[in-house]
Amino acid sequence: MEKEKVYVFGHQKPDTDAVASAISAAFLMNQKYKEYEFVPRILGKVSKETDFILKKFNVDTPEFLNDVKLKVKNISYRKDFYIHEDNSIKDAYDFITEHSTSGVPIVDHNLTVKSVITLKDIAKLLMNLSTSLDTTMDNILKAINGRVVNKVDEKIVGNIFVTSYRSTTFKEKEVLTKEDIVITGDRHSIIEQAVTSKVKMLILTNGNYMKEEHLALAIKNDINVIKTDLSIFEVMQLLKLSNSLKTYKGNDVVCLYENDFSERIEELEKKYNYTNLPVIDKDDKCLGLLRYNETFEINKVKVLLVDHNEKNQSVEGLDEADIIEIIDHHKLGNVSTDKPINLRCMTLGSTCTVLYLMYKEQNINIPIDIKGIMLSAILSDTLCLKSPTTTKTDEEVVHTLAKELDINYEEYALEMFKEGSDLSDKDPEDIVTQDFKRFTMDDYLIGVGQVFVTGMDAIKEKQPFLKDALESVKKAGDFYATTLFVTDILTSTSYLYYTDSFKDELEKAFKIENLEQGYCLPEIVSRKKQIIPKIMEVYKK
Repeated sequence: MEKEKVYVFGHQKPDTDAVASAISAAFLMNQKYKEYEFVPRILGKVSKETDFILKKFNVDTPEFLNDVKLKVKNISYRKDFYIHEDNSIKDAYDFITEHSTSGVPIVDHNLTVKSVITLKDIAKLLMNLSTSLDTTMDNILKAINGRVVNKVDEKIVGNIFVTSYRSTTFKEKEVLTKEDIVITGDRHSIIEQAVTSKVKMLILTNGNYMKEEHLALAIKNDINVIKTDLSIFEVMQLLKLSNSLKTYKGNDVVCLYENDFSERIEELEKKYNYTNLPVIDKDDKCLGLLRYNETFEINKVKVLLVDHNEKNQSVEGLDEADIIEIIDHHKLGNVSTDKPINLRCMTLGSTCTVLYLMYKEQNINIPIDIKGIMLSAILSDTLCLKSPTTTKTDEEVVHTLAKELDINYEEYALEMFKEGSDLSDKDPEDIVTQDFKRFTMDDYLIGVGQVFVTGMDAIKEKQPFLKDALESVKKAGDFYATTLFVTDILTSTSYLYYTDSFKDELEKAFKIENLEQGYCLPEIVSRKKQIIPKIMEVYKK
């Protein structure tokens, strides 16, 4: 049996810690829990730095996760619930009543939905005065509880004649052909006329019989003959129900794809007033039936959040997901749950440091490749242990992992930063949004980006265009203000770029007079600890 998936992911615009912690957490949880399959995912394109470390330690880049919104496939619709078009209308009636529903999808040999038939539709068919038949011998036998006297054809197509008036009158008025289906009792003269005319089928009602010579002629002329204990009237009514479902021409069918968002169910019901909605896969094959007015059991998408706990930094549809755990090193945000969950949020420099402790607590061996990306993430988030967010625990973990991997972590960190700080192929807007986070402060939506460089020459040519890029991002995202911190790792210095709407707040936050684009902020390197708290203080006042 396939295990239920739990998606593990970090924030949008993923940095190295977000990606590495998703991979590391998924591996850890797969060792700890056997009832789920934990799968790492990313919410955006990985950076050059992250791409470098994944390739260095031979780790596959996780797949992109677009959303975790409730979809039709998350709802307990009736699986494998449909009937084949070769079946009869009576089969559909029996199927519907047996399953206590009001309708069923009709499918062809490819499981393509042709229509939906309901009890109301079947009632209308019974009132129909149609005298044609297009079905199979088996369908007829089942419908009228018939017995075979002579079988020639499996497929039965023809016009129905009911001998309700005198034999002599019938012979005078009617000309029978090989396309006709005759229903009669013990009127042997009509039987004789039917077999002589080589009709398609002869149905004997009330348990009546044929004369030997008539039967012999029927056999000789390849005529299908069946008998039933039912009356002519009963046979006439039930024959309508023996027709193949192929003959039913219903309304245009409206289907749900299994990956449709759940709100489309109500949308279709309101638009078309349909309560029976077939569910199909991407290849248009029928999977079953969803009834709008049934009580649904909903199986929400299960997720585990790492390196964030803010809705505006997370995946679309998070409110509709089932959050089972959060592992983070940031302040508590605005994520809420409808039940208790495991929460591990620690004041450490990296989420991967938190995960390292969890591995050790649970005595789970860390594979070499996981050690490599965890070390890289800690070095990235702590700027090689120089960031003010760095703790003694981060330092201890870095030294331990570096020793176990036989890596000079300072040399490796510099190599990693150089790979990640190459901005030559990025336009100014890409630079602004490379590592960009949203914050709500006193009802104002603020966007704060940060890029790391190893020397300002890496961004020299792009500097004159950064303000315009920030203004463009502000307008596109409906922000109150946006800002970018360009952080030189080698000098532990940040350079400030901003939209005009943010100038006053930034001057207050960092106690600057006459702020200009590219303003130098010595010893400012941490967005989490040195930048966001200062800006938030302004809005609190």
